[in-house]
Amino acid sequence: MVCVAGQAILRKLGAGSIPVVNVENACATASTAFQQACSMVTLGAYDAVLAFGVEKLYHVDKEKPMAVYAGCVDVEQPEALNQFLAEDLSEEQVKAAPRERRSLFMDIYARLARDYMTKTGATQQDFARVSAKNSRHGSLNPFA
Repeated sequence: MVCVAGQAILRKLGAGSIPVVNVENACATASTAFQQACSMVTLGAYDAVLAFGVEKLYHVDKEKPMAVYAGCVDVEQPEALNQFLAEDLSEEQVKAAPRERRSLFMDIYARLARDYMTKTGATQQDFARVSAKNSRHGSLNPFA
């Protein structure tokens, strides 16, 4: 018998007979699950829903999870991707941390954050405030 994450977790909590939709959408899994849950209630398909996320992408051999990340983006033109990720960085910044030792997703998110900051005037402190708010909210949840 093969169990997928949602069913396996709910079964251990004694709620294994309810319908489960598993969402695997890389870093957007939680927001996709939440959107689907809201849609199901709004559409009247369910009166109540539960959306939760579980993620484990760790291995002692760091190359294994990094390879998974690399496979989640368009890598047909790796040179173009690397140029996009580094074109707004100084040569010193690029040399400071070799590309192969970092998460490709984090590099993409960092580039998008830098672009957002340039476009809107947002600061690192603004991002820190969001992180602090989320951390505080999580600390109030005994199940987080």
